[in-house]
Amino acid sequence: MRPSATLILTTALLAHSCGSPDAGTEPTDDARAAAPDLVVPGQDPRWDSLIQLLVGEWEDRDAGKGHVFHEQWRMTDEAFCSGTGFVLAGRDTVSVEYLALHWGDSGAYYSVRVPSQNAGEFVHFKLVPGPPDSMVFVEPAHDFPSRIVYRRVEDGWAVDLSGAEQGQARRMHLQFSARHTEAQP
Repeated sequence: MRPSATLILTTALLAHSCGSPDAGTEPTDDARAAAPDLVVPGQDPRWDSLIQLLVGEWEDRDAGKGHVFHEQWRMTDEAFCSGTGFVLAGRDTVSVEYLALHWGDSGAYYSVRVPSQNAGEFVHFKLVPGPPDSMVFVEPAHDFPSRIVYRRVEDGWAVDLSGAEQGQARRMHLQFSARHTEAQP
């Protein structure tokens, strides 16, 4: 079995560092180098609108097992959106992944890199047709997840992951809400 490309989106995690991840450490240049040839977006207004709504900070505090799942997204330029995902167990960071949404000659992609998986390489999930409120990405050659769906809901994003792990069907659901930071004295 290949390790999951999105350990951030699983709950069986081992602590490997403490504190909060530094959002400034995301490897935007690495993501760009690993991405298929980029082209200027704009051919699908639905996609552009959903991407603009995704920009920001999101969290799922109800993921279970005491874990809080986070995603932070920002527009790098008109053809590239970069993000960082991480899981906290209390104040300990137990997983980090680097994310990208980008446009290539053969379509749009959601790419993810977990340094400890897939030889530290990005796994690319291609955008496929889906409901107008959703972004559906697939990579059939990957075990779990092989399908990632971001669906816009009133106060955030419902994210559904599906695929197989050790030959068994597996699904996971996350409910991201906007992250509100508390004022620091």
